[in-house]
Amino acid sequence: MNRKRTALAGVVIITAALVAMPTQANAVTNEVLILGSTVSGGTSSIEAQEISRLGLTPVVVDDATWSAKSTTDFARYRALVLGDATCSSSRPAAAESTTDKWGPAVTGSVLINGTDPVFHASQGGEAITRRGVDFAVGDATKTGVYVSLSCYYHDTASHTPVPLLDALRPGGFTVTGVGCYNDAHIVATHPALDGLTDETLSNWSCSVHEAFDTWPADFTVLAMARDFGSAFTSSDGTVGTPYILASGQGLRSFPLSLSPTSAEVPVGATHTVTATLLDSATRQPAPGVLLRAFAVDVGDGLSVAHPLTCSTSLCQTDAAGQVRFSYTSTAPGEDAITVWNDKNADNRVDIGEAQVRAAVTWVRSTSTTWLALGDSYSAGVGIPGPVDNPTNVACRTHHDRSYAGQAKQLAVDAGHTIAFQFAACMNAEAADILSRPQAGTEQLPQLEYVKALKPDLVTLTIGGNDIRFPAIARGCVLNSVVPYLVRCPVDSNAMRLDEPKRGERASWDGLYDRLVRTYVAIRKEQPQSGDLYVTTYPVPFDTPSHWKLVNQVTRRCGTFSAVEAQQANAMSVRLGDTIYRAVQEANRQVSNVHFVDWRPPVTSERIGGRVQRVAYDPNGLCSRNPISNATMNPLFSPVAPPAGYDWHDSFHPTQRGYARGAAVLTDELNRYTW
Repeated sequence: MNRKRTALAGVVIITAALVAMPTQANAVTNEVLILGSTVSGGTSSIEAQEISRLGLTPVVVDDATWSAKSTTDFARYRALVLGDATCSSSRPAAAESTTDKWGPAVTGSVLINGTDPVFHASQGGEAITRRGVDFAVGDATKTGVYVSLSCYYHDTASHTPVPLLDALRPGGFTVTGVGCYNDAHIVATHPALDGLTDETLSNWSCSVHEAFDTWPADFTVLAMARDFGSAFTSSDGTVGTPYILASGQGLRSFPLSLSPTSAEVPVGATHTVTATLLDSATRQPAPGVLLRAFAVDVGDGLSVAHPLTCSTSLCQTDAAGQVRFSYTSTAPGEDAITVWNDKNADNRVDIGEAQVRAAVTWVRSTSTTWLALGDSYSAGVGIPGPVDNPTNVACRTHHDRSYAGQAKQLAVDAGHTIAFQFAACMNAEAADILSRPQAGTEQLPQLEYVKALKPDLVTLTIGGNDIRFPAIARGCVLNSVVPYLVRCPVDSNAMRLDEPKRGERASWDGLYDRLVRTYVAIRKEQPQSGDLYVTTYPVPFDTPSHWKLVNQVTRRCGTFSAVEAQQANAMSVRLGDTIYRAVQEANRQVSNVHFVDWRPPVTSERIGGRVQRVAYDPNGLCSRNPISNATMNPLFSPVAPPAGYDWHDSFHPTQRGYARGAAVLTDELNRYTW
């Protein structure tokens, strides 16, 4: 997803594979559910004993009972326990096959370790097991989970997926086998974990079996295999690979910490995290230390990191040892935030530079205001039947059956709440968008509706009338009757802009200038987080080699010769190319202007003596395909058009054609907005 974030200038390239956390219902009992195959001794296991010591009730179930439970069933429990069956190498199939059931129930504290603490109970493992259970049951209103990966991934390769943990974040965790590693180091604290020390965790002969090389940003590294690889530099500058992770309230990394570690923020709002640095010896604030921060879209893999704005001079910690970092995003998605002590001031996260992470999920408001602007192709001209607005008949609008109207309905069917408004009007040019009331209609300049509504989403098709395409089509019709008096000016090189103003270029470059001004003006009147979707125009004709037999014989499609039909399609393609360039420039000046390409695949071929870019619609005019597949209305006589149509409907999409445009638009909406 390409999203605009606003903060400091500059970029850093990093690799990320971090994801966000699901939510579900509250726990309502003081029972803790244990999958019996993952512990040793059932109700006599260390996990169950600790649950009883806390005054809670351990409920040990077999695989079949676990597998039969629903999300609602799992959400009844204070916590879920997937413990250590004394260095088991058999992954828990019942839990792995039901991640979609128990995962959504987990809304409380989570602790995951990559070791076999029960096997090493007498060496410190019992303390880790008990403290892990204490942490998971800590919130009486939510369902937590304690997970031990035991010896499942003892010898696995790096970046091995952990299907069991897909319950918490699909694809969010990978591990590497570390064999038997013994140097463990604690890098975060929590009251429930008091009493654990590096000595408690280390020197078991096999203190660590698997460690995490990928984990979600809102999980705090609690302990790491010190100096095993360099997957992570902890908040105290220790390098290694994490093997105990935790997520929940009250966790704090030391000496550098970040708050909040997770948040859900409306698109367009400002999100702020506070980094606090303490002196590792005195535990007092450490002022004057350079910290930096960036955010990265977790869906990108290799992604551009966006620096965050800092609250202090030169991003150095203040007297309280703090720096606040802020930014905003203009589109929904999930970001990972990294704050680090940039010791060498090179604006890169180097090995040995203390770092902490947090996650933020950007969400749209529950309701979207959608405004459809543009000319006849936006208005739905070409669809038979009475127009929607009898007080403004000249605009010939068909709100719900236009491409925007059909795309809106697809969005509603997908669960989105839409306030849909319509200001598109037949015959509109760019000037009718920006500044002039449209002649012969009740329309204000369409930009006035943007100013009044401040829509989150605008769709727009404009430019066809600016290159006088209706006049070109009429010229080709008359040319077929009096070829020596009226020419068919369909050659794109001969295009001249309609009503060029003083100093305005009359060629395609002039259209480009008009379109850029139009797009920028619209975006400036929308919310910063809004989106403008600009569509191309469909091409009217099928390729002559695919025409119906009679048309191939006559080499004509209505009043157009085969070459003229090809040139008309080439002109439509050139119009689309100009729209694309204008969208690119508008995005340079503002943001969130999206190009929606309605055209079939574009190729190059020799037409009228020169190579041109062209496309053909297999269901366009004169296609040999069944009429029920037609996407374009043919030429209607001004004298006696078919019932329900008007001659203005000529060369406009059919309802099927508009449905195709709606599908293309919906794909882009799903990519950038929804």
